[in-house]
Amino acid sequence: MGRDDPRFDLEIGPADAGKRLDLVLSSLPRIGSRAAAQRLIRDGAVTVDGVVRPKSHVATEGECVRVTLAP
Repeated sequence: MGRDDPRFDLEIGPADAGKRLDLVLSSLPRIGSRAAAQRLIRDGAVTVDGVVRPKSHVATEGECVRVTLAP
């Protein structure tokens, strides 16, 4: 998936393990803010291992997060 693709995957690494999902996503340049991350999660545009999770989900190393950005 290229940089302009509205969908991308992220594998949770050791540095992000134990952090809230919204905080992990907000650190990504393509998302940029915690409010934007929370909107994506609320709208169901984020899944963790194929399951929609709340913004308060605590990330575990090795989880696969899929994000679909609005075009």
